[in-house]
Amino acid sequence: MLLSLFALTLATTPAAAAPHAANDAAEAAGVAVVFLNCQVGDKTLTDCRVVNEGPVDATAAAQAVKMAEAMAVPAALAERNPGRIMLKLNVQP
Repeated sequence: MLLSLFALTLATTPAAAAPHAANDAAEAAGVAVVFLNCQVGDKTLTDCRVVNEGPVDATAAAQAVKMAEAMAVPAALAERNPGRIMLKLNVQP
């Protein structure tokens, strides 16, 4: 349930909300920020791709993709947005 709400929040939040500031703050906290572009499926996210502007730790990227593909998508979101959505995940490598 929590992951569903998180995905819905991310889907409705502007994607360009200061990504550089978020990256700097996250790096200071020892967290990797990973931006993903995912296909919204029936009830899941599939075909997730890392779309960070700069380099991303491979372990953190793989962990972020795994987390995103484990998220449940609410039916209402899948019906309204059958395309792709952008996710921002904070991953602790």
